[in-house]
Amino acid sequence: MGCAVDLSTPLKRTRKEIRRWQRRIERQRRANNPDNFLPHGQVRPGPHRWRKSNRQRKRETQLAEVQRQAAAHRKSLHGQLANALLKLGNDIRVEKNSYRSFQRNFGPSVGQAAPAGLVCGLERKAANAGAQVHPLPVVLRLSQICHGCGGVEKKPLSLRVHQCACGVGPVQRDVYSAWLECLLMLDPAGSEWRLDANRAATAWLGAESRLPAASSPISVQAFAAWAEHAAKGGLRAAGLPAGGGGTERLAGQVRAMPDKARNAVGVSPSVVGSDGARCREFEKVGRVATRTPAL
Repeated sequence: MGCAVDLSTPLKRTRKEIRRWQRRIERQRRANNPDNFLPHGQVRPGPHRWRKSNRQRKRETQLAEVQRQAAAHRKSLHGQLANALLKLGNDIRVEKNSYRSFQRNFGPSVGQAAPAGLVCGLERKAANAGAQVHPLPVVLRLSQICHGCGGVEKKPLSLRVHQCACGVGPVQRDVYSAWLECLLMLDPAGSEWRLDANRAATAWLGAESRLPAASSPISVQAFAAWAEHAAKGGLRAAGLPAGGGGTERLAGQVRAMPDKARNAVGVSPSVVGSDGARCREFEKVGRVATRTPAL
């Protein structure tokens, strides 16, 4: 299972509102302290005494309230997404990214999505639920590798589809790398992750027709509703529901895997009855891999 999170249209509107408040406060700060700025607008070097008008103090209080509401909404979305992921599996694998690097390169977007906060919340909830969250090293380059030929090709961020000359693809890049994460195995020493190429080739027989080649945004609430439906036995439904910004809707039909491919990715055969229908007692999918939150 792969998902990319873009937390979401309401938070984008809140970010614009915060910027408006910040510009208002900055104009008032400059009007109240004209001697602390150089003619071209830069702050004069050295110590200063900063004066605040009552109106500026009031607007700073209003700004703090808007920021508090945005943080609470973001935390609520994180909780909904973490709960949805835990309904799908108890072995969760997440790429171990440098969120400080994200902050340097995508500051406003990282402040809006807070990917590190999502991962921390997911780890806390997983520990309470008896599940495991495994951080995977980015040196595996799963978004650049092809399991069919073993080739590694560095792709630009604008390229969202993986298609190799060996016949693998087209498949959505984030979904494909998340699928590969489910096929990683620890070496006997338990210190290094590696991709089992033979197992991936077997699993691809059933996954090729299921993994989509494109995706479009949906809301976190819609994804949570889909996860609830899947946990009750509706995994054979066609894709995810359509909706606004949030996680991604996987475009394309979701079809059942052959038994050989299903066993290769760790889904218990007892989940599906002899007639192909879902059993009433649902067993969690063994592994759920999540991609980096979209910025």
